[in-house]
Amino acid sequence: MNTFFRTKSCTALTGFLLLLFLMLPQFVSAQDVNISVAFYPNNVASGTPVTLTLQGKLYSGNSWFDELAKDPGGLTEDEKVIMAVVDANRSGTSVDILKLWSPDERESIASMMSDSQMFAKNQGYYKRVTGSAFIGRVLYGDYIICLVQHDLPQSGSIIKEYPIHKVDGKYYMTNKLANDPVFMYLTQKYRQTLSLKTH
Repeated sequence: MNTFFRTKSCTALTGFLLLLFLMLPQFVSAQDVNISVAFYPNNVASGTPVTLTLQGKLYSGNSWFDELAKDPGGLTEDEKVIMAVVDANRSGTSVDILKLWSPDERESIASMMSDSQMFAKNQGYYKRVTGSAFIGRVLYGDYIICLVQHDLPQSGSIIKEYPIHKVDGKYYMTNKLANDPVFMYLTQKYRQTLSLKTH
């Protein structure tokens, strides 16, 4: 699926990360900003696991966008940006979308949006979304990776990642993590451990 959020890319991963990819996590636990994911060989919870510790947040309770929008004063700046990104891709113009991207990436994003078919396909995808909710947030270097659940009427629910970072004190979408192996792990495996919400 083509979207304007992340360009497709391939990269060679180290043997250690490849091993992590092949092992299935057995549980996800969270306390405050500490999130631990434990991996066992062959998906059997026995012996000593490899544990990956992340800093971030797992959302509990009501984190649906339509409900959160009723009290925007309770939203963090990164949450406001992600909600704006989803809204712009559903019903905004190319100008609306571009202003949410990191200034130094706008030229490349504008080039992608010049393809009218791709733009229409991307917008059509977001118009089919019947509900969006925050699932998790991972702090990674100078980046925040927001994990959002999108409900689609025929395809079911998916979790999509939205990486953002600060430029001159404001959060913007970015593609700078597209080739990063840890980011690839988070997008390919960690999100599979997260529980979906019901609306």
